[in-house]
Amino acid sequence: MKHSRIVVIGLAVVLAVVFLVPAALKVAEAKDFRLTVAAGHPAGAAVWVNRVRDFFIPEATKRAAAAGHKLVFNQAYGGSVAKIGAVLEAVEGGTADMGVVCTVFEPTKLYMNSFTYYVPFGTSDIIMNAKLTRNLYDEFPWLKQVYEKYNQKLVGTGPCASYDLITKFPVRKIEDIKGHKITAAGANLPWIECVGGVPVQGNLTEWYTGLQTGVYEGIIMYPDSIVGFKFYEQANYYTAVGFGAIHVITLTVNMDVFESMPPELQKIITDVGYEYSLDLAQATLIKHNESLEIMKKVGMDMSDFPYEEKVRWANLMPNFAQQAVDKARGMGIPDPDKILKRWMEMQEKEGHKWPRKWVVK
Repeated sequence: MKHSRIVVIGLAVVLAVVFLVPAALKVAEAKDFRLTVAAGHPAGAAVWVNRVRDFFIPEATKRAAAAGHKLVFNQAYGGSVAKIGAVLEAVEGGTADMGVVCTVFEPTKLYMNSFTYYVPFGTSDIIMNAKLTRNLYDEFPWLKQVYEKYNQKLVGTGPCASYDLITKFPVRKIEDIKGHKITAAGANLPWIECVGGVPVQGNLTEWYTGLQTGVYEGIIMYPDSIVGFKFYEQANYYTAVGFGAIHVITLTVNMDVFESMPPELQKIITDVGYEYSLDLAQATLIKHNESLEIMKKVGMDMSDFPYEEKVRWANLMPNFAQQAVDKARGMGIPDPDKILKRWMEMQEKEGHKWPRKWVVK
């Protein structure tokens, strides 16, 4: 009897170890992760920041909780931690754990990731742009791997709507732009110079005042930011030129922070980051259409740029695509010609008609 009782007790101890220790280990492995996510642009006016706030963060937080982890985000938007053009460096150095990086403001470090700027007059279809860009990043892994040079992992990308023109004067043909001061973020400034406009470097946060004071007479911009930043209060003419939807938004996480996470949390961050691309595209499309309606209601003079004028404009441009390829090769970037060719082919297969066939060698 005594021996039997010892056996029963021993068995009970073994079962306790089998069932309770893994549970205890699981509790021990569960960990709080506090992440500062930075953006140079403010929430509210910038759709790409809004979707980090309203989609990525709640979705990642929910999935992390289901996996037994707690994600807490410190949301540092509007330049509170890193100003526009400094987010990549903030994430690299650990000032921020995650960042909304706009590739156009990293013309050296992320040169080829701004590929949509080098073939103007691409598709204005925001959803198509998002889907094709995700495919392009998968086909050319270097576009993702370049972020690792700066101690971070790319987890999401996203589009902006098609670049158009908002001006203080009507634009019905390319000659109307000659001599006028037009501002843009940088990579698209050469689009203006080739038709006689005066390009002036700038960014979203300073353009309202610039229009107000006469520093600028127009902006290359898309409707959601025209409305979000109320540029229509200073410039009344909107011309749908159709330079094409631009893929410029990337979401990154500091590599040291990422590697400190357990595998299931890493997967959550990358999965939700991947989904962020299409979520942002859909939100941008909704915002785009809503913004056009608001612009009509406030009485803007709105017009579509004739296709034949697009053809004229495109043919007056130097071969930006080949220039980009040559520059990228000089920077040691692999396969820049293949990236641009593939980008153009993808759109053609989806039915896009280019006003100019960009040729690269």
